[in-house]
Amino acid sequence: MTNQYQTNADNSFEDDRIDVAELFGFLWEGKKTIIIVTTVCFLYSIFYALSLNHYYKSAATLSVIEAVSGGGTMGGLASIAGISIQQVGVKGPRFINTLRSRAFLKHLISVDENVLPALMAAESYDIESKKIIFDPNVYDAANKKWLIPKPNYLEAYPYYMSYLYSYYHDMRRIIDVQFEHISPIFAKEFLDAIIREGDRVLREFDMQVSIDSLAYLNVELSETKLLNIKSSINQMILSQMQTKMMTQLGYNYVVKIIDPPFVPLYPSRPSRRFIAMVGFLGGLVVSILFVLMRQYINFNITKQK
Repeated sequence: MTNQYQTNADNSFEDDRIDVAELFGFLWEGKKTIIIVTTVCFLYSIFYALSLNHYYKSAATLSVIEAVSGGGTMGGLASIAGISIQQVGVKGPRFINTLRSRAFLKHLISVDENVLPALMAAESYDIESKKIIFDPNVYDAANKKWLIPKPNYLEAYPYYMSYLYSYYHDMRRIIDVQFEHISPIFAKEFLDAIIREGDRVLREFDMQVSIDSLAYLNVELSETKLLNIKSSINQMILSQMQTKMMTQLGYNYVVKIIDPPFVPLYPSRPSRRFIAMVGFLGGLVVSILFVLMRQYINFNITKQK
């Protein structure tokens, strides 16, 4: 019984070796097909990779301004009144949400007329002249004229968001901002504009709110006779005066630049080597499967005859 089992096992092992040998035999017979298909896929992946534009990513690191340095009069009075000068943990997410808003993109487009063409009509980048080459069927760069109906900022918003990356680190109150574009110079300059205009938009908004609030509170203070209400109004006036003072100072209001935007030297994507490698391996796998499938079909047809 044992000898018979051993004999069957040896036969099975021998059959497996024969199957493997036949498998390599099939692949050797179809080596021309494998070489041709793999080469075609590899060359196509190379041409495809070369046809893609390089994208460059500029980045910056920002620190959220959460407190007022120094012991000025306003700061001292606010501390005595028990008023928190800045709402800790609010300004960072507020800045991020502003950068990601459609209204902010509309503002950027209104500030710089080159933003919309760079987002919607850029075709390639000339390294020698360091200029963006625009699609001649879409935008006339020489005359700064659209050859199609001018895109709306809502149409440009998906492009803007696909190039923009921003993240707020709550524990450290640090903001990472990145912008990607086929032009490394535009990526840097536009990121500068994003940071500058984001801070300015929030500054002007808070300034107007504080002006309107002070006007309202002063009227209420003059009409109120109750001492406890007058005390509360005075505290609110002090807080709004502090906000107004901060919005009128020359330095940054919401964020302070730790690591400024830069002109990237090397592209961030695409990885042409990776694309070529995927094309080579994909062609190799497809050609092997094709050869084996062809041999399997031929074997079944021969068997049926």
